Amino acid sequence: MAREIDLLTEAASHARTIVEKATNQTWELEDIREASIAGRWIEEDQLLPVEDLIDVSGPFPGCLQRAGATEEFEHYRLCGQTRHFLVFERTRS
Repeated sequence: MAREIDLLTEAASHARTIVEKATNQTWELEDIREASIAGRWIEEDQLLPVEDLIDVSGPFPGCLQRAGATEEFEHYRLCGQTRHFLVFERTRS
């Protein structure tokens, strides 16, 4: 088993969107690297797959802040989770 922080670093390095469950805050790769240096989330964990693939309009369904944004990638798929984080991948609409 790997440390949770290492799983998050790997996922973020593949352009996946990482969202902390407790705060709904997105974590960029640089944020995750800083957390690793600080010794956070060092317990062993797994990137657990979700039972069914779930497509949503963003990592925060129902949030209207980005409703008018136009991006190449407009949909996200929840593809896994660790103890403290959700991992989304972007999909083309």
